[in-house]
Amino acid sequence: MKILLGTHHLEIRAGSELFTAELANSIQASGHDVAVFTFIKGEFAGLIEANGIPVFSPDDTNAMARFAPDIVQTCHIPCAHFLRSVVPDVIRVHAMLGVIPPMEAPPLEGDAFSLGLAVSEEVLDRINKTTFGRDVETAIFRNWFDEKVVMTSTRALNSHGRLRVAVITNHIAPELIEALTALDATGDVEVDYFGAQQRSAVVDGRLLAKYDLVISIGRTALLAAACGVPCIMADIHGSDGLLTVDNLDRVRTVNFSGRLQKDPITKTHVQVELAKIRSYDSEQLRNRIAAEYSLASRTAWLLTRYEELLGERRNGVQKFLRNPSIFEEPSEGLVHAEIIGTVRELRKQLEAAQQQITALGKVGIRQRLVRKWKKLNAKAPR
Repeated sequence: MKILLGTHHLEIRAGSELFTAELANSIQASGHDVAVFTFIKGEFAGLIEANGIPVFSPDDTNAMARFAPDIVQTCHIPCAHFLRSVVPDVIRVHAMLGVIPPMEAPPLEGDAFSLGLAVSEEVLDRINKTTFGRDVETAIFRNWFDEKVVMTSTRALNSHGRLRVAVITNHIAPELIEALTALDATGDVEVDYFGAQQRSAVVDGRLLAKYDLVISIGRTALLAAACGVPCIMADIHGSDGLLTVDNLDRVRTVNFSGRLQKDPITKTHVQVELAKIRSYDSEQLRNRIAAEYSLASRTAWLLTRYEELLGERRNGVQKFLRNPSIFEEPSEGLVHAEIIGTVRELRKQLEAAQQQITALGKVGIRQRLVRKWKKLNAKAPR
């Protein structure tokens, strides 16, 4: 099969970007041709291309048409509508990974899609309130951990020393920083922060196994569990506490996001969750995660669904999917592409201006130092 995945931007290591990259790599490893479309090609797009996967932009419409995908799977409304215009006669799947960002809402015309994917029950409930949910079969397609990057932790908790904590998030809660700062001051923890607001890093088993505790959400929580590292699910929306085998089935309904209980993040709350680490069954949780949440199993399921959809089309049993005529093309995506093109050009101009300002500043500093040296030299005794 030839599969084109679409996501709005590929700039940093974040949710939909990692979802797309990991899935693309896994599909490629399964022996299929895969490419990626994005409106904004950033540094992260280069990492995908380095693995031999083409990454297309809105300027590459002819290249996408030549790629001739059998399946187009998108995240984000603008991608769904734009790719309907570029490659109109294909099977379409749309994945929705959240409930808060507006771009995660279902596409406007469900009758052009064969399948919807919802990352959790929370997302599915939202979809079912729309025309997309009424018209399109939508399946739960849960998050995963990439088994290729697992490294089992061999750290033994020190009963008296500080716990090493890794906070991994692109949108850190100020109250979490306050709580951890207070615990650091009392000698309970030492904390490293990772993410777009702190320092970006490849989050894999090698990194996680260095810590006694991870505080994060989503796929990172699953990867931590697969590595045997405790994880508190906390973010800007609140906390659902320590991930355990007892709460796994409940917290997955909100994609391990902290939005189920939404407990306030305080020093006391973190202390309570820390106390659970020494008694919870990490091995039982690790076995459950390994059995149910691997990327390989998600990819196998998805490829099977792709094959079924293609088979239904070949056999003429698939529901009629409305493809627009040239006069009815979904213009939302095309308009968005034009806007993004302007944004990209403005970004280039801004970067060029910042470089000029930096260069002028350096020249100014050099000139001031030369003048100061001349004055000092003139006052020096001969």
